[in-house]
Amino acid sequence: MTNGSPSFRKLLALPVGLYIFLSVLYLLAIPVGESPDEPGHIQCIEQVSQFNRLPIVEPKPEGRWFSREYITSGIMCYHMPLYYVIGGNVQRAVAAVTEAPLHFEFPPNNPEFIGSGVMFLHEEKPTLWLLPEPATLIGLRWLSIGLGAIVLWACFRVARRVFPGHDMIAVLSMTMAAGWPQFVYLSRAISNDVLATAIGVVILVVLLSVGRPNRFIGAAALSVLAVWTKLSVLFAVGAVLGAWLLEFLILRAQKRLYIRALLACLAIWGIGWAVIMVEPTLYKNFSSSTGRFTAVSPQANTLIYWQNFIRLTLSSGWARFGWMSVPAPLWHAYAWWAAILITGVAGLFASWRAQYTKQKKLVWFILAMWGAGLLVSYMQINLNRLQPQFRFLLTALPIITTFSAAGLLSWPSKQIRRDRTIIILLALFLLAYNLWFVIAIIKPTYGWYWL
Repeated sequence: MTNGSPSFRKLLALPVGLYIFLSVLYLLAIPVGESPDEPGHIQCIEQVSQFNRLPIVEPKPEGRWFSREYITSGIMCYHMPLYYVIGGNVQRAVAAVTEAPLHFEFPPNNPEFIGSGVMFLHEEKPTLWLLPEPATLIGLRWLSIGLGAIVLWACFRVARRVFPGHDMIAVLSMTMAAGWPQFVYLSRAISNDVLATAIGVVILVVLLSVGRPNRFIGAAALSVLAVWTKLSVLFAVGAVLGAWLLEFLILRAQKRLYIRALLACLAIWGIGWAVIMVEPTLYKNFSSSTGRFTAVSPQANTLIYWQNFIRLTLSSGWARFGWMSVPAPLWHAYAWWAAILITGVAGLFASWRAQYTKQKKLVWFILAMWGAGLLVSYMQINLNRLQPQFRFLLTALPIITTFSAAGLLSWPSKQIRRDRTIIILLALFLLAYNLWFVIAIIKPTYGWYWL
């Protein structure tokens, strides 16, 4: 089965269809505001769409962290604002066409949130298939779903970079991501994480095109956009610099082109920094984000803190919805990650056994740098306060699924029928699991619709 053949295109449609179906399913099954920090992100977007300004922390958060005055305040508007600017303009465009309101009034808070895990008291809807959100919010959700599709594309491209000529590995990598519950759930949420993740994985794909000096210019521009979205993606700048240095030292034949590319990158980063320094709101948000990002919690010195960090990271890396309050059974997460670990190690060995060239060495170094930078960023986030949420690690998803897919298909020889069967069986398993999760976990938790 060759890339571009009718059979291959049909197989490629499987993960795409699975992702779209599950994204829409979760869009219908999960009420508005029941995703991490979603009310705060919507408030920031509405500041752009209604007042035509960069968002600021207004109104100020008050009360306990789960009170209505806190979570619907401008608490999230300290973040860098690119996602909110894009979202605000999407809202205005949708409102111009549909005349839907720009402001969304959240339902009353649930006073029993701590016990139930449900943040708001949602009105019951007669059927699952009804979506009681205004078009201005639905437009934002389709924006998120579109950005999530970029991650699927990145899974395919990264797999082809690491295992060239093995397109079935690329399709299996896409399939894993397309049905991964936590990823699909987050890909319909209204959050700056979806944009930061999409930009991040595109940077990774660009960096893996080893031997093309001018690609660093595009990667530098994307890294500026990533930082303008969320400061936790700042490691991407270091990844671009590190990849440039490696190629400059190893691929000696194009040194002049690499120097020109570096000068262009420095100019782009300089312009990006100058914009932050000149615009008062941007500079204030950058300073605030930096302060929050670099602070260290005293609790980080305790063993129980890091035990909870590992447990919740694994749980939220499989299926832990809501405000980290609607989890799948923990053993499901452990079983999934055990399978990922075993197949991932097998995939690493399969890559190591392949022909070892300078380009292959550089691909490995770039993947390692990317993973190390992301891990350092994630650890720093959790040193600040306990936030073991897999959404901060989603730019590693193409790497995880690539090596796991390679491990599943790392047999002595290519067998297209066998590989296709594995892809279809995995897609069916992930579809069945997500359907079970909606029926057995989500519906009883929120209880706001009838199937």
